[in-house]
Parts: sequence; C-alpha cells; structure tokens
Amino acid sequence: MKNKLIILANATTVKIFSDKGNCHLELIKELDHPENRLKISELLSDRPGHYKTRGDSHGAYSMRTSIKDTEKNRFAIKVAETMEESMRLMGCSTLILISEPKFYSFLKKHMTKPVEQSIDRVIKINPGGLEVRDLQNFILEHRYAA
Repeated sequence: MKNKLIILANATTVKIFSDKGNCHLELIKELDHPENRLKISELLSDRPGHYKTRGDSHGAYSMRTSIKDTEKNRFAIKVAETMEESMRLMGCSTLILISEPKFYSFLKKHMTKPVEQSIDRVIKINPGGLEVRDLQNFILEHRYAA
C-alpha cells in the first residue's frame, strides 16, 4: 500500500504528514508564511500612489486586491507546488487536505490536475491548533464520514 499524505493548511502554516497506515503520522515538511500574520500597514511599503486632478485636489489610486489576499495567494502557489513535489517524492497516490475554508479557495486555484484528482477528502476547518495526537484522532473520526 502506498503512503497517503495528510496536509494541514491555513494562511500562515502548512504541515505535511505521511500516513504509513493505521494513522501512523510522520511530519515530512512544514512551511511557514509569517507575512500573513502582519498587519496591512506592515505589509505596505508606503501610501498608495497619487494622481493630479483639476484644481488643487489630488486623488489616490486604490488597490484592486487586498494586500492580505495577495499574500495568501502567493503562499497558496508555494503550497500547491510543495504538495505536488511531496506526492512525487513520497510516491503517494492519495491525500487528505484539512484546510481553512478561505485558504482552500486560494489553494484550489493553483493545484495541478493530478494533485486535485488525488484528493481523497477535503475537511474545511481551521487546523491551526491540532497537535499530532489530536490529528490522528481527528482523522480516524473523519476517515469514513460523508
């Protein structure tokens, strides 16, 4: 039987575990994106650009996408690449993804077809505080849930 990957993902941290059967989990990779913990003012380098209007008034350009969403998207690209690489290196054919719902929407945009097709189950919760022993119990409880 091939290994299965268990992936815990939110906007700041991703942990990838290998399930060697019987929910025996081994952490194989961890990614951290501290930029998503920063305030918007800390992410921006300066004020938005300005343009001149008629008279003495000035206008300011507004961003089309939130800087926070831009950072989440940037991290989602990295996570999607890491998921594919981990599956290839570990010889895994299936994975379980436990992800914060909003981050999952960013992540799904960047998954390749083979990774997307290998997903056995997506559990949309924030996995932030799950420890390994809690994760093992959580997976066993949700393994056969609809």
